Amino acid sequence: MIKHKPSSREGHLPRSLVIFWAEHRVAGSMPARMARVVLLAWIFLVVTSALYVLLPVEDIPIRGDYAGVWLWSWVIHTVAFQILVFWVMDANLLLSRFIRQLSRGRFVWPRALRAQWATLPSGVMDAYVDDYLTMTLIAKRTSAVNRLIYAPTLVMLILVASRSTVFDNWSAPLSSSLILALNAVVLLGSALTLRRTAEQARNLALSRLDHYLLQGTVPESTGSPADRPVMEKPDREAPEKQLTVLRQRIKELRTGAFSPYSEEPWLRAVMVSLTGLGGSAILDAMNLVQF
Repeated sequence: MIKHKPSSREGHLPRSLVIFWAEHRVAGSMPARMARVVLLAWIFLVVTSALYVLLPVEDIPIRGDYAGVWLWSWVIHTVAFQILVFWVMDANLLLSRFIRQLSRGRFVWPRALRAQWATLPSGVMDAYVDDYLTMTLIAKRTSAVNRLIYAPTLVMLILVASRSTVFDNWSAPLSSSLILALNAVVLLGSALTLRRTAEQARNLALSRLDHYLLQGTVPESTGSPADRPVMEKPDREAPEKQLTVLRQRIKELRTGAFSPYSEEPWLRAVMVSLTGLGGSAILDAMNLVQF
């Protein structure tokens, strides 16, 4: 069996996945994330404050000494809400960056995990399962991050409901409505970016496995020389079958960013917020047809 020509991914030197994960955790630490979020929230508040100048809020139903109290309470909850929105956006974009680098680079997985795969009866080669392990990690991480979108969506629902005439004869100002719409665009855009990045990573993994299958080639091992005696097994009679099984598992992943649209947390949050129980019924119907 011949060696295949190096792809764009294999043109990079292998890196330790443990070190790469540690670098990602540094970028995702509380101080680093808070610095980015506060800066973005401040820029957003400064820019959107122009809307209140162009479209001022009229007929505020407060007067006297309580006007100052209302103003400060409005400022505090507005700043807190913007920090929450950009916190979720930063989590989605940070994970998108991690997925993009993970899918395009070459990484050496921990030896214990590689040895676990090497002891399987099928004798799966370590280089074959790199893409599968990558997709499994992406699915688990996106599954955890996707749930964050429920928090700002719930707050937006409360803000919209609080301006209903059922509670007071004070309709929502146009400027506030536009700012809420911009926040919805920020959340939706970051969620779609994360999903699109994950799907691109899966398509890239599937194309590499298809290349191995069609060309009858063996991907170069990314393990260290000390790992190879442990990972390589004598049973290599049907590498095509192993590749086919791994390809099918990657294609059938349905968790995290790989879940159908009907199971996406951001879509469920939007549908339930807008239509209540009717939206939940619509999502159940979409799930039945595997949309």
